[in-house]
Amino acid sequence: MIRTKRVIGLALAAVMATGMTLAGCGSDSDKEGASPAAATGGKEAPVSLIWYLRGSPPKNVASVTAKANEMIQAKINATVDFKFVEPGDYDQRMQLIMAAAEPFDIAWTSNWSNDYVNNVNKGAFLALDDYLAKFPKLKQSMPDKVWEATKVNGKNYGVFNYQILTLPHAFSFRKDMVDKYKLDLSNIKSMKDLTPVFETIKAKEPDMVPLKFGVPNMGVAMDGTWLPVVENFEVDPATWKVQSYFWTSDKIFPYYELMREWYTKGFFPQNVATVAEGDQALSKAGKLFAEYASYKPGVDAELAAKMGYEVKVVQMAPAPLLGKLTSTLNSISRTSKNPEKALALLELVNTDKELYNLLTFGIENQDYKKVGDNRIEKIPDTYQFDAWQLGNQFNAYLLPGQPDDVWEQTMKLNDTAKVNPLIDFSFNRAPVENELVQINAIFKEFNVILKNGLDDPANSVQKFKEKLKLAGEEKVKAEIQKQIDEWRKTQK
Repeated sequence: MIRTKRVIGLALAAVMATGMTLAGCGSDSDKEGASPAAATGGKEAPVSLIWYLRGSPPKNVASVTAKANEMIQAKINATVDFKFVEPGDYDQRMQLIMAAAEPFDIAWTSNWSNDYVNNVNKGAFLALDDYLAKFPKLKQSMPDKVWEATKVNGKNYGVFNYQILTLPHAFSFRKDMVDKYKLDLSNIKSMKDLTPVFETIKAKEPDMVPLKFGVPNMGVAMDGTWLPVVENFEVDPATWKVQSYFWTSDKIFPYYELMREWYTKGFFPQNVATVAEGDQALSKAGKLFAEYASYKPGVDAELAAKMGYEVKVVQMAPAPLLGKLTSTLNSISRTSKNPEKALALLELVNTDKELYNLLTFGIENQDYKKVGDNRIEKIPDTYQFDAWQLGNQFNAYLLPGQPDDVWEQTMKLNDTAKVNPLIDFSFNRAPVENELVQINAIFKEFNVILKNGLDDPANSVQKFKEKLKLAGEEKVKAEIQKQIDEWRKTQK
């Protein structure tokens, strides 16, 4: 099965590379004349846009998107076909769409799903710099440092969904279970300290799953030895030397062993090998005790609204360094027939509070009730979509439990975040594209095994290293080092 997945992945990557070469032909100037005019009266004809988002179609989606389209058409003379794609299918679906140069307008993208930089380098996304001057409200809706941190090779190819800029690592736990068994989470200083907590839940709540899947990299974050990475190769900022491939490094190995222990103790669901990151089936059924989360002010209330029960979120490790802001963006496709209208839509969603909250929380009295000028209470089992995929989260309504100054607290964290020393460095994958395609396929093959403890890590890591070597690991490492050395010469 693993070998089959790898072959499919490599074949798909080859198709994508060919398709992207074709899709990338033409210059940005080819996109002029984006908004067609009607034949009579000189009025602009209505434009229909397509926007791909990563997530299951929410409850009441038809009524919410219908109302959203009324607002969008009234304000920018456009309608939107919101295409929700299941999280487990999103990467492959978007790769196929872009490889085939299929027309669409906007897609959600990131550094962990539908890879932003990869897509830029393959010519899938449109450079926005020449267009942004026409949309000053959008440009001014977030600081210049945000626009700078989303650039690839000196240009903007995406609109960042402005929110907290760096997210401390955390776990969320069911509060009722924590209270019921008087679990002391304040003494958790290492990943191993979670073992007795999960043992308690496993023994006393046999129908409950202690943890959705393994998170070995959390251990590295907690012990403070995580370095900046380029294509998963660590870089020591003290020497600027490229170190080993992070996922086979000695520092993560002890946490692979811990995940193996957790797997053998039955802390993970039986389908852990195939469970998708965005799969909320266990939590919605009330059968999940804990899962990885990112800490930010008010996150307990945000997760409670999503899951339908109270949670306790515990920060486990400091925030990663503020680097390239590629965790959540929306980009305009090179195949868009109406790029200016697509950017007008992104400006509207990012600056129109009413529209943003409609797409995030749904319709008042159907999906939520207003309990204050800027505060709502969700109606259970109704429309809800991830605010961090849509736009400027500082426009969001407040939920029960969130402090009145949650956005001020968040902004303070943004202003004090430590900056990654490689924030201005953009790696050009072209010289080692083939090797990276193979390496990334190998990573996907072994990651699910190692992070969930499905096999003896000593055996799996050795095979992992052997395959990386054959795939050109040293060539990639040398190319990263070469480009970092050249970049350093340009730094003041």
